[in-house]
Amino acid sequence: MTRWPSSFAAGPEGPRPITHAEAAGLGWKRVDPKPWRKLSARWQGPDGWTLAHCGHPTALWPWALVDRFGVLHRLGGYYHDNPHVGVAFPSLRLAMRYVAGERDAMAPSRAVRGS
Repeated sequence: MTRWPSSFAAGPEGPRPITHAEAAGLGWKRVDPKPWRKLSARWQGPDGWTLAHCGHPTALWPWALVDRFGVLHRLGGYYHDNPHVGVAFPSLRLAMRYVAGERDAMAPSRAVRGS
């Protein structure tokens, strides 16, 4: 039996796809022209992040995640804190959650004044 990372919301057949409402809640918008097809999907995220499908119909890791500086982030950043190793992301959900975590880590700390 396959064990999925806890970050996946798993159903009986594995991780379920992220909905447009969930993606919008994380600050993502689909930007490729309609009619939408998975193989040509492109998403624009917060702070200039982009996600694009590689176009291969049977790709295991099809989602290329690029930051605003044009740097490709790989799955190693999610599991090992090194975004420059590994492969592309297997799902939108995992890539979008990675960006949400990165953005939280980059946000300035909210120190209480006067303490």
